[in-house]
Amino acid sequence: MDIGSAHVHLVTIDPDAGRWRYYRVYLRPDLFAPVALVREWGRIGHGGGSYRVEPFDSMASAYEAFLDVVRRKMRKGYREAGVSR
Repeated sequence: MDIGSAHVHLVTIDPDAGRWRYYRVYLRPDLFAPVALVREWGRIGHGGGSYRVEPFDSMASAYEAFLDVVRRKMRKGYREAGVSR
C-alpha cells in the first residue's frame, strides 16, 4: 500500500439536531517520521475546522490506526461521503 491510497471523507448530517459535520482521515509523508496520520474535522459549510497530525514509525501501524479511526467514527454515525483509493 502506498501513502496516497488511504483517504476517507466522512460526514454526519442530522438537521433536526443541528448536526452538519465532516471528518477527513488520510496518511501522508512526514518530516519527522516515515508516515503521519492526519485527521481534519469541523462543521460543513463553515470555514476553518481543526486538525491533528500523528507521526508513525511504520506504514503498517499508521494504516492500522487509520482503520481504527474510521471504524470508531462510523460507529458514532458518520458515513462515507467519498473515498479515494
